[in-house]
Amino acid sequence: MNRPDEGGGGGSADISAISPGSLSEMINDLAAQSQELQGKSSLKRRLGEYGIGMTEFQNIINVGKWIDDELPMLRRRLSLAQALEKQAGPGKPVNLYEPVRLPDPEDLAEMKELAEGLKSWDGTDAEEGARLYHEAALALAASGYDPDLMSAFFSELGPLNSQMLAERMTSAGSDTAGQDMEMYSLAFGAATQDADPPQGLVDLMNQFTEAPTVDGMLDTVTAWGRLSLLQEGDYPPEWLTKVVRANGLDTFGGEDPDRTDFRGGSVYAVQATGLSEDILALAFGALKNNPEAARAAINSIGPMDETVDLVYGYAESRGTGDAVVDNFGLAIEAGTGSTTEEPGKHSPEAAKFTYDFILASGDHKDIPWPIKDSLGNVGASYSHEMLTGGRTDDATSRDSGFGKPENLTDLPGVTPAFYLSAEDTYRFIHGFADADHLSEPFDEAMGTLYQSVTHQAAQADRDAIARGEQDPRNYEHAMDAFGSLAGLQYQSMKEVRGEMDAFDKAVRENISKVLTLGIGKVPTPTGFAAKWAWKGFTKLVGAGLKEFVKGGETRVQVLESQDLQETLAMKYTSAATLVDAGYPHPELPKEIRGADGNLLSIDEIVKDDAKLAAFSEWSDASGQPPYNLDDKVDHGEKIFLGGTEYAEAMASQIKW
Repeated sequence: MNRPDEGGGGGSADISAISPGSLSEMINDLAAQSQELQGKSSLKRRLGEYGIGMTEFQNIINVGKWIDDELPMLRRRLSLAQALEKQAGPGKPVNLYEPVRLPDPEDLAEMKELAEGLKSWDGTDAEEGARLYHEAALALAASGYDPDLMSAFFSELGPLNSQMLAERMTSAGSDTAGQDMEMYSLAFGAATQDADPPQGLVDLMNQFTEAPTVDGMLDTVTAWGRLSLLQEGDYPPEWLTKVVRANGLDTFGGEDPDRTDFRGGSVYAVQATGLSEDILALAFGALKNNPEAARAAINSIGPMDETVDLVYGYAESRGTGDAVVDNFGLAIEAGTGSTTEEPGKHSPEAAKFTYDFILASGDHKDIPWPIKDSLGNVGASYSHEMLTGGRTDDATSRDSGFGKPENLTDLPGVTPAFYLSAEDTYRFIHGFADADHLSEPFDEAMGTLYQSVTHQAAQADRDAIARGEQDPRNYEHAMDAFGSLAGLQYQSMKEVRGEMDAFDKAVRENISKVLTLGIGKVPTPTGFAAKWAWKGFTKLVGAGLKEFVKGGETRVQVLESQDLQETLAMKYTSAATLVDAGYPHPELPKEIRGADGNLLSIDEIVKDDAKLAAFSEWSDASGQPPYNLDDKVDHGEKIFLGGTEYAEAMASQIKW
């Protein structure tokens, strides 16, 4: 634990930075040492052997007692730090405001009184019951979800009343049940972070990990009550895994899941809380904010391909299947690290989980609709792996795997955790190709990656030339990779949608906005520009356009011709990327040179005929010795546009 310097700084001295993991280890170590120091019988005997008297012995005993006195405050700090850990991110220090104090006895008593009030409601006065449950939820939230206070509340409430919380509250006719359940769930999550929990909470948590049964069958009513309390909040991963397994997933992955009706919530509780009546939906929903638990729980069901078969089949055969597969998708997003990790920097655990899921889901031609948006989010998070998987320039006969395929050249700035075959890449992208909103996160991620990778590739080529070496064509390799992926994506959309008129129309409308609204800047467009730039490139490949119009366009022609808008957008992007990266080129004419020395933005060029003409003349001249920028742009564009041919051949050969 590091304490900031106290010499001023606008209050920064009132904050301590704590690593929850390190603090937990220190507390366990101190507790063990204290126990050892105060083991009087054996210690006194051993000290006597060395001639150490009782005075020295007592001093050592006092050290142990001092440690015992300090442990409550240390555990208090740990509880607060664990409750805040998710906000900071895994493995990162948590900031605590000083001074940290032990909970006030009066506040602890108030929490117990709230719980006693809920337990004492006999169910006769519905209005009174609704008021009690709502006010208790508000009081828990008002306390800031302090772990010690929350554990005092749930310790007093006990296992039975905790698992019946949703049913009892909704039976009172509460019209705030949905909001209140979220607050109770956040409170329960904070309670489970208490580093020194009361025995009542320990008993409650232990009971939740035991499968509820009636006549040897899973008691889905009890399971629903428990799981309804876990939809929000942060819980210890190992404990949460045990709970969702015991209360549904072990039965789902058992020998005969068809014997079980997984519905457990009452009609009114379901309507009032907005939760699914299916305990499987709640089990997966409880995992949506917990990557470690999501991986452990889903893997416990069975091999990933069998689990995906089971869930997708359930979605088609049960009335509650949509809710189940929807929340399964959210749990998959968590387990893959799509909500917590950066593209190109995924942890080994998340990468392995994702690899298995991509292959398993790709075996299905028909994907349940509710999970398609999650597939798009996973694809966006694993943009490096999707790009590498779509490559057809090297190692074209490769199989999917974690080892880098032989003869596959590296692309600057691309760091895949695993390598997919082009076929497996196509199969997965096919799963969210139905509508633009499903692929939107993927399109934006690929548009951003396109700008980043082509820029780094151009810089690598520039540096090689500066060293007197031959141009290594990193830029062209990058264009080939993106062109192949764009072709796969367009072909998958074409197969799923049947016709692409609506997509093409939307692209053309929005590419014109990229040209005219001042958002087509290089490098790295974000948001709207990145998304529609990638969609535009995808359309160019898919439409089979083989070359770009070169030179001579007027502003009016560009604004009236949708083909010219699209081709100019890509030509400008290519040229601007190379210029910004410092690739050798003739000096930019002042008409198209910005204050930063680079090309003006595309919207500024297209607004003025003189600037547009200057851009065309300059880009054509860039291919004259000693420069080859224009040739590099043309070559890159031709390679990019060739992606459709491979995609069409691939799609025609796939057997689902």
